[in-house]
Amino acid sequence: MIRRRNAELDHKNKAIENQKEQLQNQNHQIREMNKEVQRATQAKLSFFTNISHEFRTPLTLIQAPVNEVLSSQDIEKIPSVKNNLLLVRQNSDRLLRLINQLMDFRKMDAGKLKLNISKVNLHQLIEEIYNAFIPLARQKNIDFSFDCPSTNRIIHLDVDKIDKVLFNILSNAFKFTPQNGRIRINVSPVDDTKIKIAVADSGPGVPHKKKDKIFKPFYQQDEHRSAGTGIGLSLSKGFIDLHKGEILVADNTPTGSIFTVILPDNKDLQATNNLKTAPDIFAQPVIDEVKKDTNSDDFFTDTSQPKPSLLIVEDDEQLKSYLLQLLSSDYSIETASNGKAALSLLEKNQADLVLTDLMMPEMDGTELTGHLKNNIETSHIPVVMLTAKAGMEQKTEGIETGADAYIEKPFDPKYLKVRIKKLIELHKTLRSHYQQNIGNFYSPETDHNIPSIDQKFLSKLHSTLEEWHTDPDFSVEKMSEIVGLSRIHLYRKMKALTNYTPSEYINKFRLHKGMQKLRNEKGNISGIALDVGFTSPAYFTKKFREEFGKTPSEAIEE
Repeated sequence: MIRRRNAELDHKNKAIENQKEQLQNQNHQIREMNKEVQRATQAKLSFFTNISHEFRTPLTLIQAPVNEVLSSQDIEKIPSVKNNLLLVRQNSDRLLRLINQLMDFRKMDAGKLKLNISKVNLHQLIEEIYNAFIPLARQKNIDFSFDCPSTNRIIHLDVDKIDKVLFNILSNAFKFTPQNGRIRINVSPVDDTKIKIAVADSGPGVPHKKKDKIFKPFYQQDEHRSAGTGIGLSLSKGFIDLHKGEILVADNTPTGSIFTVILPDNKDLQATNNLKTAPDIFAQPVIDEVKKDTNSDDFFTDTSQPKPSLLIVEDDEQLKSYLLQLLSSDYSIETASNGKAALSLLEKNQADLVLTDLMMPEMDGTELTGHLKNNIETSHIPVVMLTAKAGMEQKTEGIETGADAYIEKPFDPKYLKVRIKKLIELHKTLRSHYQQNIGNFYSPETDHNIPSIDQKFLSKLHSTLEEWHTDPDFSVEKMSEIVGLSRIHLYRKMKALTNYTPSEYINKFRLHKGMQKLRNEKGNISGIALDVGFTSPAYFTKKFREEFGKTPSEAIEE
């Protein structure tokens, strides 16, 4: 009896063990399937992300020429062409929004999406979005209204992300609301710390069984709804979650949907998110100049001066050709297809500015910029980087490498031209600054407008001249040896930084030192001439008059 029961127990234990093993195998299979799904999702996202980056260059070649033609006065004479071009621009803008949406979704999926909180007037923010949709409402004869009782409600939020959320919701509402339908935006307070934004439409609505699915990635309704990317509402939910808010969908009466966004006032996030984003910081100094400087096509009107030189580094032949067409009237241009070729060209002829793409074969834009900015022979050359990568991480990396400007594709042609012009003008201003400080006790290390490698060069140059300017045998060859540059590279560097040759700079340094001595010591002119490295007092007097417009004797009497 006992043996039989023990046998039964053994049999049951074995059955339990078998079941346990089966469950473990099933769990393992489920985990592997889940991993496979995750890998497939990541592969899909990576594929679309890479494709989106590739889209930016051809999109640039659509948008930039179209914007140029639309900004010309002649286009007003051909209304039909203008309307067609406006249609092209409208749809290229739409494509760009989709690309940016996918980029945001990728960053959100990787946990890299951050808020940039600012204080805004809620009524003004939503009214601007409302106004943007009025033409579409007229086109479809939709009764479109906006109701916000409080016009002074201030709230802390990420303007860019909330703008995208509301744009997504309204785009869906207009897409699915039929002709002669109705769309309402209503804003109301939930309490002192929260507000509610509701968008109600008279479209087909969302089936009850699908309400909990529409905020999931890549979900698309197949009833009444046209195909899309399936990430718009998912991305919107992610943006709202970052704000610690809610996004809900409910039925409208008698038909349609109501999408509701509930947002808290994110005051507590302001302290850590109160800075402008990098694009604003880098772009703001020239944004105000665009209106002033692009009214005329002639950027450099002084025809007596040679055009500034520009090196374009771009592997896409069509974009390179377009940039040549866009900039050749204002600049003397050389081109290269990658960073290595660019460095070879710069060894022969220096440029006033380098305009480079980011992603290129052999040597990309970041590596090229690093080479230029860490090499004393080229560190002074401004670099503008064009990129299809719109992430803050890439912008920060580009600027940290030493790029002077970082411009996303597709770019505005006017903005690009003004950015290049202003950087070259800034370089000229710095060069004038150096010219004014010849012979003074100027400390380049305290000048934060120039790269540290150029500060070190100027510091070494000035200390060398302080030590050697009294020696009449001090030559350009000796200066080259001390500062560690060949004669030709010293010539290029000094011309770029000061607009003087090394020989001219040595003479000017000596003359300015002579002026200081004449004013401070009131000594013998012949003795002072010898003290600052001139062997002939007569030659000193001649060069002194050329430099200052007066004789040494007149300078003493002042």
